[in-house]
This record gives sequence, C-alpha cells and structure tokens, in this order.
Amino acid sequence: MPAGYLILFLVVMVAYFVVVALPRKRARTAQQALLEGVEPGDEVLTAGGLIGVVQALDGDIVQLELATGVTVRLVKYPAGFTNAWHTHPCAHGMFVLEGTLVTHQGSFGPGNFVWFPEGMKMEHGAHQTESAGRSL
Repeated sequence: MPAGYLILFLVVMVAYFVVVALPRKRARTAQQALLEGVEPGDEVLTAGGLIGVVQALDGDIVQLELATGVTVRLVKYPAGFTNAWHTHPCAHGMFVLEGTLVTHQGSFGPGNFVWFPEGMKMEHGAHQTESAGRSL
C-alpha cells in the first residue's frame, strides 16, 4: 500500500506543475517581455489603474502623461529600501498604489495620499517585507 500512496503523490505533484506552476511561469515570462518592450509614446494601463502615455523611462521610474499637461512619475521601491533624508524645493505628494510606503510620518497602504510641504526634511521607502509602488 505505501507504494500506491507514493504514486498518487507523484501524480498530484505532476498535475499541480502542469495545471498551476507552468502557466504561472509562462504568464510571468510574457508579462516581463511586455514590460521590457515599453517605450516612450506607448499607451499603458498601470497595476494601480492609471491610463496614460509613457513620456520617459529612467530605470525603475516611469513618467506618464495622463492628460494634456498632467504628468505623474511612477516609482516602485524594493522591499526594505529607504531613501536617505532629503528635502525638495517644492511641495509634493505621494499616492500609494500597492504595498506599504514607509516615511518619517508613518506607514501608509494602498489608497493613501501623503503630502510633503516645501522644504520638509523627509525620508521614504518600502516596508521591510514588501515592495511599494507609488506615484509622485
């Protein structure tokens, strides 16, 4: 009887691989190829639901034009990353699209908007265990 259980276990593992793991890997590969092919001028729909035209790409930063004259920059911080303390010459806000944004003011989840006044000394980044996507 123990050999029968081993065979059943192997059949279940193969079925899982064929039905779940293999399609997920194919989908991730296809999504990565799509992301690598994004160029300025392409219209995109972000994971956060923003629709816009790519204006510029700079590493992990994407600048989108949402409407004539309205641009946002999308940034994704890797888990545990925090910018050094710094200031900006103008006020700005951050809208959290996914993950947890960690700032000197606290932690903020998806849907939160965090405002930074002009000249404020600040730091911001992602939670230790999850990345954070936000728009500027």
